[in-house]
Amino acid sequence: MQAGRVLLYSDVKTAHNDGEYTLATRIDRNGRLPIYHQIALGLQRRIARQEWTVGDRLPSENELADAYEVSRVTIRQALTELEKDDIVVRQRPSGTFVKKVPETLSPTVGVMVDITSSLREAGHETEITTLGMEVVDDVPEATREFLGTGANDGHIIIKRLITVDHSPFAWIQNILSLRRYPSLPERGLSNNSVRQTLFDLDGATTGSSDHWIQVAATTPEDVELLNVAPESVIMKLDTAFSDQHHVPLVYMCTRLITDQMRLHLVPLKPENLLDPVDANESPASTP
Repeated sequence: MQAGRVLLYSDVKTAHNDGEYTLATRIDRNGRLPIYHQIALGLQRRIARQEWTVGDRLPSENELADAYEVSRVTIRQALTELEKDDIVVRQRPSGTFVKKVPETLSPTVGVMVDITSSLREAGHETEITTLGMEVVDDVPEATREFLGTGANDGHIIIKRLITVDHSPFAWIQNILSLRRYPSLPERGLSNNSVRQTLFDLDGATTGSSDHWIQVAATTPEDVELLNVAPESVIMKLDTAFSDQHHVPLVYMCTRLITDQMRLHLVPLKPENLLDPVDANESPASTP
């Protein structure tokens, strides 16, 4: 790649007659994340994919402002975020240049999955936030078959968001039988922990589990929660947990950003899986 050449690539590429690409952008102006942070995350992901490499000049503030339909002040805020993370360097009057390619996240994932603990051990800051809990009737057929629930049975869905280094990384749905845990919706979680809550309610701990991994198209919730582009792809990890007595316990659906991640699969122990960010804390009876 020629030094100083400005390339305008994106998740969605629109070809011009001369073979170059124009910057196609997407911002959720009603989303939870500030617009400047959305732009910074988008630029960071594209640098991680090496659309720009070390030494390449990014588009100018005016070009980015026009592409995202925001002010230059917002673009400067986004570039300042990248500069704080040591990803770019700003050289006036030449422009903004890539200083380093962000590290690819490489969580260790096994037959028993503990993603955030692996990232934390690698030095990343991880956090899990409970977004809400609701009771629904309609769940995927595979979930209903595993939990042994009927057509008229209710289900509890606990939705949570995982961030890594303050950026969205994955979101989770824990699906449980309302028949088994009728008091849970009113009671709420113990210390923001599904694992601790189930142990408190009926002494349940995780036993055996089955896992399915696939690449899937993004949903509107993926776009909102993970700040990914529509019509892109994510990694979908479904896990069916039984308890220590081999009774179906939880069906967990995890949807992860894929463009900065490489998975290493190894066997892991079965404990501490429902709350991966709290992997160092477990009920007293858990081995």
